[in-house]
Amino acid sequence: MGRETNRADSDSNDWQGLGDLIALGSERLITPVKEVHQAITDRWSRLAGPWREPARRTSRAFTTPLYESIRLTGLGVGRAVSFAASTEAGSQALRPLWQTRRGREFQAFINGLWGDELDRLKSNLSTEMRIRNTSGGIISPNRASIAEAFPEPGPRLVVLLHGLGDTEQVWNRKGLGDHSEDGLADILTDNSFTPLLVRYNTGLGVARNALALANLSDEFVEAWPLAVENISFIGHSMGGLVARSALSAGNAAGHNWTQRTTNIVTLGSPHLGAPLEKGVHLAAAGLAQTPESRPISMFLDQRSAGIKDLRFGTVDDNSDHNSKVNYHFVAGTVTNKPDNILGRIVGDLIVPVASATGQSKSRSVTANNVRVLGGRNHRALLRDPVVHQEILSWLSVNNVHLVG
Repeated sequence: MGRETNRADSDSNDWQGLGDLIALGSERLITPVKEVHQAITDRWSRLAGPWREPARRTSRAFTTPLYESIRLTGLGVGRAVSFAASTEAGSQALRPLWQTRRGREFQAFINGLWGDELDRLKSNLSTEMRIRNTSGGIISPNRASIAEAFPEPGPRLVVLLHGLGDTEQVWNRKGLGDHSEDGLADILTDNSFTPLLVRYNTGLGVARNALALANLSDEFVEAWPLAVENISFIGHSMGGLVARSALSAGNAAGHNWTQRTTNIVTLGSPHLGAPLEKGVHLAAAGLAQTPESRPISMFLDQRSAGIKDLRFGTVDDNSDHNSKVNYHFVAGTVTNKPDNILGRIVGDLIVPVASATGQSKSRSVTANNVRVLGGRNHRALLRDPVVHQEILSWLSVNNVHLVG
């Protein structure tokens, strides 16, 4: 499966990827600043009349080497970090980013922002879709790795998918930053389900992550040490879109696990799109109209494919055509009363109610159950006791063996 072998990860690989990030960041930040500077200078140089072109050339003769030197310095620093991390001394001195909470959060944020480009560069900072244990280590889809991670594996699997810029730690008690409350993964385990924690590169497009999830699910079901009775998927935000599309991808590939899928639960997922991404798209289009602001537009357009897919809630709609699967959508509103008009518009501050429930005047996504809960923001849906109990009831009622 490429870069991330079963490394509990390696001691230096993600730090080598940090060098790629420094180089990429230098390129993407310095270039628009340079171009804005030059566009402004070009406009003012028109006042020089016949001296316009000489003034323009003089300005560029100064600014171009300056910005290029800054860019090359960033590139050099990035390469130096990569080299230092690849040495034996660097490997021993640097604790892997994935082993620390801050390191995981940083890597997840960067993957959400520029993950598609990091993947194209084959950077070690790019996260490949994998099942993880509660410490963040990789669980490979083979009997030995599964047996080590799950001493008492169950027949009822629940795949948990985080949202944009997050990691699988959001489903664990400690990952929520509140040690007094159990995470959903803990609650599922206590109720005889086996949670599979997925970490993935949220900067990749939804369709690409969905295909990876379909293949990964197929590998785990084939390697599972006992017969799998059923599988459910629970996705927060972008994770819900990936889950819906993965079912379609699995059906298209003829995977057997799709026939064992009973439920897809989404928490604050933008089924009809996210206003924030729509706003960024419009801003980029508006800024492209003048030479001075066009570089800023180009910078905004460099956001990841995963973020862009949130504009309309991009999903392969064939995923909704499996009549054996029950869909459950949960939406939140920051107002205490869920039917408050303002609350339904702003939703959980990230996704409006109409999008999270899949219902608008122009588009709709069918769900078996829809819950709108007041007094919850986007991340609060992850740790809400009411949400947890609702999920347990859905998974239990629809916990049937669909095969044979």
